[in-house]
Amino acid sequence: MQKRRSSSLVSHFIGISKYVVDVHSRNGYFQNATKEVIHNSISMPAAEARTRHVRRDCVTFGYIGRLDPSKGVELAIQAMQTHSNARLIVAGSGEEEYVATLKQAAPSNVSFVGRQVPAEFLQQIDFLVVPSLWNEPLGRVILESYSQAVPVVAARIGGIVDIVNDGVTGTLFSTLSTGPTNSIAAAMYAISQLDYATLSKNSLLKSHEFSTDLISCAYLRSFERLSNTLQT
Repeated sequence: MQKRRSSSLVSHFIGISKYVVDVHSRNGYFQNATKEVIHNSISMPAAEARTRHVRRDCVTFGYIGRLDPSKGVELAIQAMQTHSNARLIVAGSGEEEYVATLKQAAPSNVSFVGRQVPAEFLQQIDFLVVPSLWNEPLGRVILESYSQAVPVVAARIGGIVDIVNDGVTGTLFSTLSTGPTNSIAAAMYAISQLDYATLSKNSLLKSHEFSTDLISCAYLRSFERLSNTLQT
């Protein structure tokens, strides 16, 4: 309650996604502030757009991050049971018992590779899968994926919807439906049927929107506008 009251003294509020701005507004924070969205930044990419899949004989999906129920990796693993002509590489770590459960439930076209350097891992896959079940404030791993020219299959949730252009840089699916596994499986199939070279090019171009220079300039412009407003 005290934080909510104190937030009424704030003149300008910046959130890293529309979701973050909206959730604060709905809960009565920053009622007297002007509001703005400025996304997080990433280092400029060194990758080039791809013209074909990593492996000609098999579409390769990848998950990288914390192995935790809130991240929805189980959905991606279950979806692979319907994709015999594809494979899923799972990178990351989590509680030993939970990881053992994931491995036991995984079909033969799913492999676990432990912790990986993101840039190196992304070069081994065609599509990044981000099946989060919680409202990600933004989804930085998606920006990292774009920087390596890798399109995404992502949950339509939280701040993710700000940065995934459905059918352009990836495909969105619903985790709120009665059959979320069917939803992600359909999304994975759908994106594999699109022109990969175009998706890769679009993803790399999208990454430039989050360069350190552009995001820094956005903050500087915001500070300048606020300063001018306070002086008048």
